[in-house]
Amino acid sequence: MRALRLALILSLLSAAVWAAETDSYVIGDGDILHILVYDEPDLERTVTVQPDGLIRFPLVRQLQVGGLSVQEAEQRLEEALGQKYLNDPQVTITVKEFHSKKVYVLGAVKNPGLYSLTGPSTVLEVISKAGGTTDNGDRQILLVRGDKQKQAEVKKFLEEKGATDAEAMREAGLQPPIVIDGHKLFDLGDTSQNQVLQDGDVIYVPQLTKVYVLGEVKRTGSIPYTEGLTLVQAVTLAGGVTEMASNTIYVTRKVNGKEVRIKAKFSAILGDTSKDILLQPADVIVVKRRIL
Repeated sequence: MRALRLALILSLLSAAVWAAETDSYVIGDGDILHILVYDEPDLERTVTVQPDGLIRFPLVRQLQVGGLSVQEAEQRLEEALGQKYLNDPQVTITVKEFHSKKVYVLGAVKNPGLYSLTGPSTVLEVISKAGGTTDNGDRQILLVRGDKQKQAEVKKFLEEKGATDAEAMREAGLQPPIVIDGHKLFDLGDTSQNQVLQDGDVIYVPQLTKVYVLGEVKRTGSIPYTEGLTLVQAVTLAGGVTEMASNTIYVTRKVNGKEVRIKAKFSAILGDTSKDILLQPADVIVVKRRIL
């Protein structure tokens, strides 16, 4: 029930924001429009904007609406109908599907790429469309706000540098990212993190490049991951084990979205290095406390 209520709240919030933006929305090719003419039910139509920005409509045959706001398109159709055919026509245009609004989802997601927004859409919804985050996806998600002209440039910058440095993005002439707390969004359902998306947005999920060493070590916390890092090396980088450490160590990692826990005996690894465990990004190592 809680999940259903959360989904309803998110849907209502995103719909409200988009409803407020609809009149100023710039129509583009592929958008699907629903057109009503007051007191003229025979003229009701659902039309698709063609690549050249034209729509086909009774009486006027075709009309250029690409590049116009919804309000401007309504006015243009009213003028065209009023010239020869109707007396003071009142036109209402609703964008049913926003196919010209596109966002990139990049980084540690299962299906990165360009996605069309076919209605009010949020970060959570579009990441879900991209198959969700991978097992080594960071919980710190970056959202670079919409700039259609620079969207490809932002994509290239993030793919090449994976930058989370706002200053580096400013120096490159790009908009600094909004940082979204994925833990609050995915695990706690914090709607303040679930930004409503705009045309030209770029979502970037960084790949985790750390492992975590917890429990009975001298310095608990994160350690930078490097290719070939092993369990013994990670424990050594954490200052080694404390006097209260037991011989049991657990390594927890995600495999296909599920947590897998590997149990190891530290003394056995020290006695035979072939038993050392090769770590992966985002692994969590826990050195257990010995029972007195």
